Amino acid sequence: MFLPIGSNLPFRRLPLMTLSLIGLCSAFFVWIVQLDLGLAKNFGDEAFESSWTYRWAVVPSQGLQVWQLLTYQFVHASWAHLISNMWYLLIFGWILENAWGPLRYLVFVLLAGALAVIPEIFVQGQQSAPIVGASGSGAFLLGACVALFPLSKIKMLFLVIPVPQLPTTFFIPLRYLVYFWLLIQVSGLATHFWVEPKSVAYTTHLAGFGLGLLIGFLFYLRRSETYEDIDLSGRDLDHFYSALKSLQKNQQSEAEALLIELSEKHSQSFGLQSQLYSLALRKSLRSLAHALLDSTPEGDSHFRPFKKLKRDLESYRSHFGEFAQLSPQRLEDLKASLSEPEFEALSSLISKAGLSDWSVRSLSQNRIE
Repeated sequence: MFLPIGSNLPFRRLPLMTLSLIGLCSAFFVWIVQLDLGLAKNFGDEAFESSWTYRWAVVPSQGLQVWQLLTYQFVHASWAHLISNMWYLLIFGWILENAWGPLRYLVFVLLAGALAVIPEIFVQGQQSAPIVGASGSGAFLLGACVALFPLSKIKMLFLVIPVPQLPTTFFIPLRYLVYFWLLIQVSGLATHFWVEPKSVAYTTHLAGFGLGLLIGFLFYLRRSETYEDIDLSGRDLDHFYSALKSLQKNQQSEAEALLIELSEKHSQSFGLQSQLYSLALRKSLRSLAHALLDSTPEGDSHFRPFKKLKRDLESYRSHFGEFAQLSPQRLEDLKASLSEPEFEALSSLISKAGLSDWSVRSLSQNRIE
């Protein structure tokens, strides 16, 4: 199971409006919905239809009160329904509240949730099952995020027993998460045309997502900020952008020290190592580039193919005018992980790097032995 737990966007301000919405939805569920569900269980549907939960919901067969377009978003049918909606509201609301500001964010979220359920009313027809939940609002946030930040990445938690030398978190492009989500929604909607009652409001989800794409794209056209493609989040992401600010102030040694520290801390993240190496070439950070080439990430032989290593060594020479001087320890680690043909090719590169004949000859003799 995979769970989104953050993003690589540098938004760290606490989203007070998002947390307030989560608090209101949770409080209403605990203090009102739970009691009303107990009422329905003990006294039947007629008693439930007089409850606050039923009156706040959108019920297609009962007609629509305008205020219900707002109130239905705060009502949830179960703990699983509440927790899943609130989790996505937290992850994507955190991003957009920081990007838009709390008041604009609140208006967009509530208005989108209200508009998203209207197509559902026509699809549901004369059904008496109440439509509840903030799923339409959450889908709006997802659509707005992918439109406003199309190259952003989401940090995922791999919910399994930890395996040594394998990371429990990883980053994926947000658009991949969206593709998977859309597949579920479209297939669910297709199935629901033949199912009664329709227990999931797929039309609301897709309508909210479409509104999010539209609004997010309009803001994208006005966006002036640019963000780095970097597999970091939280305080480590803060340190990364601090390093970039140091570079802007011509404090290169301080910046490189911060970036090298991040690379060492996340030696298992091969995507991050590659991103930092690209940054080092782009910004002419020789010390960072050399440190990355001279380090041995865990699992190097499995996740850093020889072709990429060779390409990195050659790009270093092309950019800085000389081959990287690899340490004896790094050479020993490479010798242990490479095949015979790969080792011979590396030996040729090492010779060109200006290392001592002893280093190459010693490695070759050890390989033969």
